[in-house]
Amino acid sequence: PAIQYIYTQAKHPFSIGPFEQQQVAVARFLKAIVAGRTPASVPRLEHDEFNRVQGIPDPPYETLICASEANVGLHLFLHDYDNEEILSFCGGHPMCVMTGQETWSHNKKAIANYVPNGKDLKLIWESGPTAEKIIEILRPLRDLATEESVSFSFGSRVRTFCVLNIPYKDIGQFQERVRALPDLVP
Repeated sequence: PAIQYIYTQAKHPFSIGPFEQQQVAVARFLKAIVAGRTPASVPRLEHDEFNRVQGIPDPPYETLICASEANVGLHLFLHDYDNEEILSFCGGHPMCVMTGQETWSHNKKAIANYVPNGKDLKLIWESGPTAEKIIEILRPLRDLATEESVSFSFGSRVRTFCVLNIPYKDIGQFQERVRALPDLVP
């Protein structure tokens, strides 16, 4: 289905934007994280890259992603990893088309509805003003999560992502405390 989608979209000259090299690089980078691999510092074309990565065990975590722009590429690259659930963190949309309030509402709903299955949880936002505001809202929960930053360079641009890692044992408490946070972005 992913290849058919690309083929159909490539016929229309105004639909090429989602397949720009920068957006594809973001999708490749984030797919590596979802698959449990250390992402390359410069994402590159790989054999059979629209399919699940073979030859490595499943990671000890699940991932929810909120990307700024690379939405279509992410749906394609993550279709073998339950892209709908992974991208539910932003309601299936890129952050660039939503307000901070809409993004936070999707984030809060996805965290509240997440069903733990014995693995840790990674929450990933592409860095920017909206992500920074949401990370600040979640700051009181840092006793239940660790924060890290991951990045890569492509085409003379650095893309940075904020990651919150929540251990499996703390997911339920993290969810309870997120549910208690305000619905409105301050």
